[in-house]
Amino acid sequence: MPKQLSRKICIKILCEWEESSKFIDSIIESECDNSELDPRDRAFIQNITLGVIRNLNVLENWLYQ
Repeated sequence: MPKQLSRKICIKILCEWEESSKFIDSIIESECDNSELDPRDRAFIQNITLGVIRNLNVLENWLYQ
């Protein structure tokens, strides 16, 4: 799968997480299952989305400076 599509899935997951009360793990699992991803792409998506959430405060501070 092209990395561009994986990144679009990351954005979709993060938007759904921000707008809902669902756990991020269930959103990732649902999106990855729907997309029939290769295990490497699934790992890439999981690393990106969880990394963004883990560093959300740092990213927001950086954006608003």
